[in-house]
Amino acid sequence: MGINCDTKKVDETLKQIIEDKLSLNLNGFSDDMADQDLLGSHFRLKASELLFIFFEIERVFNVKIPERDIKEGNFNTLSKIKNIILNQIKVK
Repeated sequence: MGINCDTKKVDETLKQIIEDKLSLNLNGFSDDMADQDLLGSHFRLKASELLFIFFEIERVFNVKIPERDIKEGNFNTLSKIKNIILNQIKVK
């Protein structure tokens, strides 16, 4: 399976986690929405919900999200989270 298939699968699975666990509907989701801050005015997630997503991502993808990505603010948009997941899959 090539990286493009992996990228698409990660994207679909990540969106599914958001939809299932937080009851958000991502139908009609545009590419620029992937760069919106999940804690910002568009998504309005609470920090506790983002933490829940963090643990669910680690469980579903069987990856460990590096602490530095959290500290550097890289776990705040869907596109950044997808990149973290893809990088951790490559490391495995």
